[in-house]
Amino acid sequence: MSYRFVAGLLPWLAPWLVACEASESGQTGSADCGLPQEAPYCLCGRLLGVPLRVQVVSVQANRLRATVDEQYSHAYQPALTLDPGETVVGTLPFGRPCDEIIIEDDVVQTSFNGVAGDELLVLYSPGEVDRACAGDEPSSCGPAREAARLDGSFEWAVHFDAKLDFGDGAILAPESIETVLHDAESCYQAFSAAPPRCDDTLGGP
Repeated sequence: MSYRFVAGLLPWLAPWLVACEASESGQTGSADCGLPQEAPYCLCGRLLGVPLRVQVVSVQANRLRATVDEQYSHAYQPALTLDPGETVVGTLPFGRPCDEIIIEDDVVQTSFNGVAGDELLVLYSPGEVDRACAGDEPSSCGPAREAARLDGSFEWAVHFDAKLDFGDGAILAPESIETVLHDAESCYQAFSAAPPRCDDTLGGP
């Protein structure tokens, strides 16, 4: 038996509202010319982790190894800071946060297709680390810190391109990452702009 879900929406599903603004005397054109009226829960409602820009080192079995290029500021601080050049390892992501995924016979069929050399934006959660040493000098909790970043999990991953495609029509420019993924409120606000006037609106008499 197979089941279809949106990645990050287990077991919830969120509606995607799209609308176009009509001219005073015209008709709206195609439905896909508008912007989403509210951001998908699959992206904005599940930001527990740290957004990272990474380079894929290897993909083996169910593990992804990558090198950190940049850690973005966010409201949900991890127990440790991930510096550029450091290696992070974790379970493979399902794919993009708003992609549909399929579960067949209790096995998740992921859409992740990253390979060595790819540049990705990921949401990463480090493994367990001693919270008591989180604010200390790195030398005082080095072993725990290293173990945490080498045994984490990747919640989702998208290819780092000129436009970041999170699936289901959720697209951002790279310069928006730090603001949009800082917290849920900022994320929702980024997708809640008033719908634009459609280029293909037909004028009336």
